[in-house]
Amino acid sequence: MLQMLKSFFSIPRNGDPELHLLFAGLHIASRQDICTKHMGKYPVIFCDFKDVKGKSWDEMFWNFGDLVSDLYGEWEDCLMESLKLPERTYFESIRNQTATMDDLEMSLYYLSCFITEKFGQRVIVLIDEYEAPINHAYEHGYFNNANEFFGQGVLPILLKANESLQYAVLVGITPTAKSGWYGLNNLKIHALHTKKSPFAGMLMFTESEVNQLKTEVGSELELADLRAQYNSYIAGGKIGVYNPASVMSALEESEIKNFWVATEALAIRISAEQEYYTVLLLLDLATGEKKRRLQMELHELTQTIEQADEILSDSLEDYRSETILLETLDPELEHDGA
Repeated sequence: MLQMLKSFFSIPRNGDPELHLLFAGLHIASRQDICTKHMGKYPVIFCDFKDVKGKSWDEMFWNFGDLVSDLYGEWEDCLMESLKLPERTYFESIRNQTATMDDLEMSLYYLSCFITEKFGQRVIVLIDEYEAPINHAYEHGYFNNANEFFGQGVLPILLKANESLQYAVLVGITPTAKSGWYGLNNLKIHALHTKKSPFAGMLMFTESEVNQLKTEVGSELELADLRAQYNSYIAGGKIGVYNPASVMSALEESEIKNFWVATEALAIRISAEQEYYTVLLLLDLATGEKKRRLQMELHELTQTIEQADEILSDSLEDYRSETILLETLDPELEHDGA
């Protein structure tokens, strides 16, 4: 999703594909009003927090510095000549990973400022798996360090009262209210499972899109089989959608099987279950219209948990089948956790 947004909004740079060719034939290309106003009009900062982790705070801090160093490297060729000497010194300290903790805390904010000054256009910020650092920090016992640095420093500094920011999109599976980022209180939440989600049906494949892809690649796979295996999600409370990665893998390999990593389903289930019990407690105190809304939310969360359980059950069966096959090939083989 975020890579698609980056491709659409980014001001083209050397080596980038031509945008009108990249999006040709897609529905968005027919919306000339949107394309004329927004396609290729913004500098975009994209970062993925999935590898910002570690068994200790020092290790996580180093990994964040490594991520930001690479990010600065992506902009080095077009920014360095326009920077003043103090800015260049700061830029080089981030790039060379010699910056202090305070400097790193400001690094994404300052990058947005440098880019806006260069292009004369405010930036779009895209962050994938925004909650990954806090999850790892909680698991390994240094939550307070991570929350002070990211939740009260890096992210609020970047996202709140930043005049260089046009839009920001953060994607994750943990609701922000439970993510631990206490400084992020100005976000608009768009949970895909809720009935009024404006993005329902946009961020995964609808059945008509799957059918179109199947026709375009000349796949002999049956739509009914694809539906049975991959149409296991409900967006907007009513729209059946397909896992894009699984569908593309199935069409590429001409085979129906589980391609999705089960850990994602587990994370979604844990998050939904936590929220389920929170809503359950609120339901005991609610009356009237509020109670009715909570009952509907409880029903949607139940569906999410059941869908995750189905995926996890299928993945376990696949694992057992693969284990049996391996043991048949090599009876001496041991399997951790089997």
